Amino acid sequence: MSEINFPFGAADLQTETNPTGTTAITVSNSKTIVVLDEPSGAVSLDITADDELPIGAELIIDCPQSATGRDVTFNSGAVGAGITGVANDRDVVTLVYNGTTFLQTRVEKIVDAA
Repeated sequence: MSEINFPFGAADLQTETNPTGTTAITVSNSKTIVVLDEPSGAVSLDITADDELPIGAELIIDCPQSATGRDVTFNSGAVGAGITGVANDRDVVTLVYNGTTFLQTRVEKIVDAA
């Protein structure tokens, strides 16, 4: 990792527009925000941590839902309940890296965020 990482550099922001099916995410910054912008179907995340990612790195998944709520599950690289999609809500999930995998630590649901 030759980039300057958070907190000395910016957090990494990744956006997936209308994702569906298996979606791959690579995390190389100690703070990464992934926006799953209005999934068009159920999403299964494959999360890969960079070899040099420090323990305690945070991954935040921000998922604004469309008129049809879509579920988001973790296929690999993370453990947790994921997101149960509800129409027009916004879901924000926080995960923390333990050196092996990301562990879901928090879920926030913002009702009728549209």
